[in-house]
Amino acid sequence: MKMTLLEEARHLPISERIELVEAIWDTVDEDAGTDAMPVSAAHPLESTPNPCE
Repeated sequence: MKMTLLEEARHLPISERIELVEAIWDTVDEDAGTDAMPVSAAHPLESTPNPCE
């Protein structure tokens, strides 16, 4: 990661930093396609409720 980008982001207001993180995560999700997204042991995929059910 380029530290200059991180430093620039740190100068943004918190609300804009949150929007930036959401936008970045959305692109990660889109680029992952059908690949499974990583989850931690604390949040196993099997126990995640499906909002569509």
